[in-house]
Amino acid sequence: MRKIEPLVMDVLAFLAARSGETVLRDELLSKIWATHDASDESLTRAVSILRKTLKMLDPDTAYIQTIPKRGYCMVQPVKWPEQSAASVLASSSAKESVDRRANELVLQGRSLNERPFHTDVLTTAASLLEEAISLDPSSANAHSELGHTYSLMSTYIRDGDKSALIYEATQCAERALAIDPTMGFPLTLIALEQFTFGNIVDAISMTEKALQREPRNPEIALRLGYFFAAIGHTSRAIPYIEKAVSLDPIQGRNFQILATVKLSNGDLEEADILAKRAIDMQHYFGCETYAAIAFAMGDYELAGQRLLQGKTYLASFLGDQFVDPAVWKKIVSDAYSPDQATRETLGEWIKNLLFVPGTPPTIPLAQAVVRTGPASAFYEIMGDKPPPGTHGTLLCIWGQTQNCLEIRTHSQFMPFAKSMGMISAWEKYGLPDCLAEHS
Repeated sequence: MRKIEPLVMDVLAFLAARSGETVLRDELLSKIWATHDASDESLTRAVSILRKTLKMLDPDTAYIQTIPKRGYCMVQPVKWPEQSAASVLASSSAKESVDRRANELVLQGRSLNERPFHTDVLTTAASLLEEAISLDPSSANAHSELGHTYSLMSTYIRDGDKSALIYEATQCAERALAIDPTMGFPLTLIALEQFTFGNIVDAISMTEKALQREPRNPEIALRLGYFFAAIGHTSRAIPYIEKAVSLDPIQGRNFQILATVKLSNGDLEEADILAKRAIDMQHYFGCETYAAIAFAMGDYELAGQRLLQGKTYLASFLGDQFVDPAVWKKIVSDAYSPDQATRETLGEWIKNLLFVPGTPPTIPLAQAVVRTGPASAFYEIMGDKPPPGTHGTLLCIWGQTQNCLEIRTHSQFMPFAKSMGMISAWEKYGLPDCLAEHS
C-alpha cells in the first residue's frame, strides 16, 4: 500500500477505468482538473508520481504507456473485485457534479474578495469557500482562496485578532501547497506572514519564486511590488504593480496601490488619475490617497474635499465618534491645512481618540497619523514590531511632503526600520530610493 495525492489517485482511477484505451491529455485535464488550474505540467507530474509508485510495488511491470502527442494508456489488464469500470466512470460523473458546485463556490468567494468594502462581504466569502472545501477537500484553489480571504480580513476588518487571521491565511496556504506543490499564489500568503513579522528578505524571495511559477497572476505581481514599495524601493516596485493593473484592470485595489506608490515617487499627475480610477471602482481607500495627492500638489482645499468623498466608509471603519458632521468639518479643515502645527494637533487628537495601547492600529488611524503627524504619534501607534494588518501604511512614508520627511528624519526612524526588517532588506537590495539619493 502506498499513499498518494487525491488528484494523482484520480488519474490512476480514470486510466484504470479505461484500461487498454488511449486517454487523451485534454480529457484528463478537463475531467480530473475540472476545478483546478489545469496545466500539462500538473498532468505530467501526476503520471510521473504514478509510475514511480507502481515501480516501487512492482518493479518488473510497466503499467502506464505514453502515447506521443496524444495521451496515456493503462496497458495492463485491471481486475475489479467490487466495482466495475462502468461504476467507476459513474462515480467519476457524480464527482464531476460535486466538483462543479465546489468550483462555483470558489468563484463566488473570489468575486466577493474583490469587493472587501461592502458590509460582511469577506465573512460571506469565507463561508462560501469553507463550503467548497467541505465538498472537495482536495481543491487547492479553495484552500488558497480562503487564505486570501483571511489575509484581506486582517486589513479590511476593523476588529478582531489580526495576528490570528494572518496565521489562518498561512495554514490555508500550506494546505493548498500540500495538494498542489506547483502553485504560486499560496507562497505569497506565507510571504505575507514573513513580511508582517519582520522577515522582509524571505518574504520578497518567496514572492519572486511565486511569480516564476505563475508569471501572469496579478495578485502575485501586486504583492511583490507592494513589498518593494514598503521598503522604499518605489522605482523597483512600480513595474510589478503596473503589471498587476494590466493583468487585472477591473480591480480597484491595484489602481489604489499604484497611485500610492506613484505619489511617493513624485509622479503626481499619474497618481491623480489612478486614485480617481480606484474610487470609480468603489475602492474607498483611494479617497485618502486622492486627498494626499492634492495636498502634495499644494491644493489644500481640494485635498479636504476629496477626503470627504470617503466619509461614509471611513466613518464606519473608524467608529461612532466619526458619524458627527462637526467632527468631519474639523477633519476636512485641518487634516490638509498648510499649517503644520494645525495638522499635527489634529493627528494627536485622532490618535488619542482611537489608539488603544497594546493593540495594532487600524489602517485609517495609521493613515491619518501619517498624513497629519506628528512623527512621534506615528512611532507610538506602530510600536516596536510590525503591527499585523497595517503594514500598508509603510507605503505612505516615502514621499517628499513635510509629514513624510518628519517621519524619516525622526530619531526613531532607524530603530523602527530595523524592527520592521527594513534594514536587512536594504542590505540585500540597497537603500530606499529617497535615501539613496542623499547618501
